[in-house]
Amino acid sequence: MYPDVKIRQRTGDELKCVYVGQDLELYSDLQQGFKHHFLQPCYMDTESVEWNGKNFAETEAVVKTNAPWRLSLQTHKWMGVD
Repeated sequence: MYPDVKIRQRTGDELKCVYVGQDLELYSDLQQGFKHHFLQPCYMDTESVEWNGKNFAETEAVVKTNAPWRLSLQTHKWMGVD
């Protein structure tokens, strides 16, 4: 979504990436600097429930087939709490 943004954080406890269908190879050079790797489905208030549900399902499928990634959720978004 932001191709011109440079990633500055190279080490830490958690690498959390918002998933919108991008190739996970984008993060391969970052993974070694982080202990935990999380993918979070992009939730958009402006999109339909169906769109957000499809994006969640895609993110879940990617996590299941791409170790060491784990699923991260912003449950307050799904509950409508800002």
